[in-house]
Amino acid sequence: MKLSLIANCPIMAGYADGILERIMIDLEYIGKKERQTGKDLFHSEHKITDVSNIKSVLKKTHLMVRINSIHSDTPSEIDEVINNGADVVMLPFFKTLEEVDLFINCVNNRAKVSLLIETKEAVDLLDQLVYINSIDEYHIGLNDLSISLGNETIFDAILDGTIEQCISILKSSNKPYGFGGVGSLSNRSLTIDPILCLSEQIRLGCSIGWLGRSFRNLITDKHTLDQEINLLKDNIDILKNGDNITLENNHKKLISNINIEIDQLKRELKPYRI
Repeated sequence: MKLSLIANCPIMAGYADGILERIMIDLEYIGKKERQTGKDLFHSEHKITDVSNIKSVLKKTHLMVRINSIHSDTPSEIDEVINNGADVVMLPFFKTLEEVDLFINCVNNRAKVSLLIETKEAVDLLDQLVYINSIDEYHIGLNDLSISLGNETIFDAILDGTIEQCISILKSSNKPYGFGGVGSLSNRSLTIDPILCLSEQIRLGCSIGWLGRSFRNLITDKHTLDQEINLLKDNIDILKNGDNITLENNHKKLISNINIEIDQLKRELKPYRI
């Protein structure tokens, strides 16, 4: 599983170089705060200058950049992030094939193309997207998708089968895909065991993982990062090399725990994040 850490700190990027597969710079801001108001979500303060700053310290790890959704300056934004070293460019919050075509044409084979599936419209387009050869990978974002679908929590899309249906389509593309985030396995403050979430990602064949907020908040130095990543990768190997019975049992435990947690969250009117 290719693991990505959202970070614009050169020191942290240096720690991660060669340990993680990717560092992500998150430039998305257009419309994000407005649609996520009151959702207790992470809003990046990364800047375009972070792209070259982080690229300069990476020797082995690739640099991924999430740009803004399509807007009037998208072509120049894509040019700038690629010219400053982006190996992968991600398009968020798209709703039409025309937006995807524009994005692909602007990238123009200069970097890998990644799509963030986080709108109802994008979900409805999956049957067509998987036949576009120029797309290199997909990721399903639970936060904005839950808002777009009108769900009360990010887990509703797991409970009602939306995620599994999306992934059954993505599998036909034979391209890498992932969904949601990866929580720190040593963080005991999470109300749902992150190993169950990780197990579900493995069960569904995910080969891309984003380290979540709980992970970022825990890392303070290279030693801690090494420990956390080694723990995570060891468990990924165990789950991937284990039997399907274990994955199915973990799936049932996850669904049970989610139902319990959702009942509590709805009473408290709180979201759940990893």
